[in-house]
Amino acid sequence: MEDKNISNIINQVILINNNLNAKIILKVLKDIENSILINYEKFREANKIDLKNHNGFPLDKNIITNIFKNLQKENIIYGKVITSSKDETKIYGKEYLNRGNVLIFNEGNFYCLLEIFLKNFLVGNTSIIVSNGYMYGSNNLLVTIIKEVLKSNDLSPDYLNLFVTDDSSKVLEEYANIDLNIVIGPRDYQRSIIEKSKVPVLTSGYLNYDIYIDEIINAEFIKKILSLGLNLTIYLKEDINMDIDAIKVSGLEEAIKMINYNGSLYASSIFTSDSKKASQFIRNVKSKMISVNASPNIEELMDIKVSDLSLEKTICYPR
Repeated sequence: MEDKNISNIINQVILINNNLNAKIILKVLKDIENSILINYEKFREANKIDLKNHNGFPLDKNIITNIFKNLQKENIIYGKVITSSKDETKIYGKEYLNRGNVLIFNEGNFYCLLEIFLKNFLVGNTSIIVSNGYMYGSNNLLVTIIKEVLKSNDLSPDYLNLFVTDDSSKVLEEYANIDLNIVIGPRDYQRSIIEKSKVPVLTSGYLNYDIYIDEIINAEFIKKILSLGLNLTIYLKEDINMDIDAIKVSGLEEAIKMINYNGSLYASSIFTSDSKKASQFIRNVKSKMISVNASPNIEELMDIKVSDLSLEKTICYPR
């Protein structure tokens, strides 16, 4: 259960005695994965309640396992020393240490909460997830299970906390013992945090998508994308008659401008039969992933890397 007071959470976090090493971190990550899979029926039930309350989307076990699979490829772990070169008297290398205590402002996407915690823990950071209560049942169960795994490995359960609020500005006032803010969501949400933050900020549009419909290539396919439960912002050419929730634009140039200014810049799609328009969209939209006549959900990869969350130190020591 999440604490109702952000000051209490931060006060508990700063008491953590960081005794992590690569071996225990990797064990905890594996234990968390196993615990989620063992308890997956509980997640299905919690998710059903979220869906019944129109407060979430259907969970997919494959996406969860892929998050863990991708983390196995990571070479950056807290305390790990990587040797880069040697000479007759010295060894040079890099050591990865933690950034410290991290506030994560997120609208409550389950996959986002899971992945950002795992990446933070991999480099020894604590995670305080600040959410508006979206997917609360699923997320609260996830936090409970992760805390149980941490305790079973003789680690503080306060490496992860969930704080639900509609007023992120008050949370930002508690910055004295916070080392990094992360904001994940649409651009207007990102800006609202950046403007008030007193510590460094990382941003991501993770799992927020923009679609521009220049013409209806395949109406059924477009409707199928709209039914997937993705966080979509749709820009519709004004002369197209389509019964969907969309922002009307005069054409391609206006759509590009609006996506670049207001969009998440995570992933974008254009629907058109005009190859020149498709090329212009690909060249000029600043999103990290772009598709043509296809779902913008190419691959669910968080664009915040483990290296962004760690403190990299160049070291030199005698042979």
